[in-house]
Amino acid sequence: MMTKPRPSLRVISDGAHGGPFNMALDESLFRKQIQKKDPHSILRFYRFDEPTLTIGYGMWRAANSSMEGGTQMIRRITGGGIVSHTPQDLTYSLIMPLDSTPSLKRAEDSYYLIHDLLKNSFKSLSLSAELYQTGDSNHGQKKISYCFDSPVLHDVMLEGKKIAGAGQKRSFGYLLHQGSIAWGEVLHVNPVALEQEFCGSFAGNLADAFKLSIREIGANKIKIEANG
Repeated sequence: MMTKPRPSLRVISDGAHGGPFNMALDESLFRKQIQKKDPHSILRFYRFDEPTLTIGYGMWRAANSSMEGGTQMIRRITGGGIVSHTPQDLTYSLIMPLDSTPSLKRAEDSYYLIHDLLKNSFKSLSLSAELYQTGDSNHGQKKISYCFDSPVLHDVMLEGKKIAGAGQKRSFGYLLHQGSIAWGEVLHVNPVALEQEFCGSFAGNLADAFKLSIREIGANKIKIEANG
């Protein structure tokens, strides 16, 4: 009897793009996974090519009507507050079937699991990050707030500052987890921190935790698949 190959984690190291492109690609990849009932997972690393505000889905109307200024504002498909992205920040999206592990099915448990793996990945950079352990687990908040000014339960902290947060969406048995890392704060603590080393560590930790094999996928290939 042939053994069924284990699901893979498809890792995409993408470049810097505009806000509309980044959010549209994440949503397209998420919808395609649902449509295909794909057992595999996707981890995409990317940046924004100009300062951009992404706004959690549930608070778009209130934020859009009350904010002024020339910074581009884009609504995310995921929840959470307002995230101010700079070209230096490292962003990632993780798309997984919810049946990968029972811990993904409850929002609070999934934030803890993914952010604990993220926290452990900073060890590859000789950094001692920790998870924020007080406050509400209000990742789907609807009040107007800036993500990196307001840590919530299980956000990743470094030397008392929030360096990583995320928003999520669940639909038809799949999870989309969009996270942002204040890479400038990482470099402030460790000026020689290597992004490639960190991304490899995080992908490896995810693969080990969910028993996935790692496949490197070219950014152009994944964009073709998302549009196909």
